[in-house]
Amino acid sequence: MSISNVCMVEKCNEYRYNNSTDYCITHRYRFRKYGDPLHETRVTRRIDGFKASEHPLYRTWSGIISRTTNPKDIAYKYYGGRGIKMCKRWRNDFAKFASDMGKKPTPKHSIDRIDNDGNYEPSNCRWATMAEQSMNKRSTIRL
Repeated sequence: MSISNVCMVEKCNEYRYNNSTDYCITHRYRFRKYGDPLHETRVTRRIDGFKASEHPLYRTWSGIISRTTNPKDIAYKYYGGRGIKMCKRWRNDFAKFASDMGKKPTPKHSIDRIDNDGNYEPSNCRWATMAEQSMNKRSTIRL
């Protein structure tokens, strides 16, 4: 009785990680992280025919996350520092963000919050041009 040195996942011909596991390094990682060696990672998931990280809206989505959660982001003080957040639905799933927002009408459009003191969520976001956004600014109170 001989034991093969290849991954036990069907159609995977990679060598096993070591003799103590039945999976190659990729499937072993997926098994340890997700409990399923065939789990699809975000990187391989296709949204509108694109890998998530190559989707036209991915930079918009990641930019929102950065400015609402990362104190080192240059715009954090205007967003996360003021308590503005991204809803959990969008924060945890780029595909839902892309689905809810749809395609940009033109390359000149960017995401705009209808209520500037509100969070990034489906009911408070739209695509707007710079001219439209300039008319939707919060009022600043100076003492």
